[in-house]
Amino acid sequence: MNAIPASHTDLLERPLFAHLATSREDGWPQVNPMWFAWDGTNLKLTARPSGTSTRTSREIRRSRFPSTTLTSRTGTLRSGGR
Repeated sequence: MNAIPASHTDLLERPLFAHLATSREDGWPQVNPMWFAWDGTNLKLTARPSGTSTRTSREIRRSRFPSTTLTSRTGTLRSGGR
């Protein structure tokens, strides 16, 4: 898991959408807007209750490199991670 750069944590404290990118079973990319919560350490994405499965949750488990981006309303771009 990659650490979130300190220069980006202000985005995590704002009411923005996260965009989760995974790979579908057929190899095509799938990007879903999602609500998220930041507890200061972990980025928690919305999901169904434990014990249920969705296509998105299956894609997260299957994808080698799921990726999450946040979009600020100002359109400012920041880069981080690997």
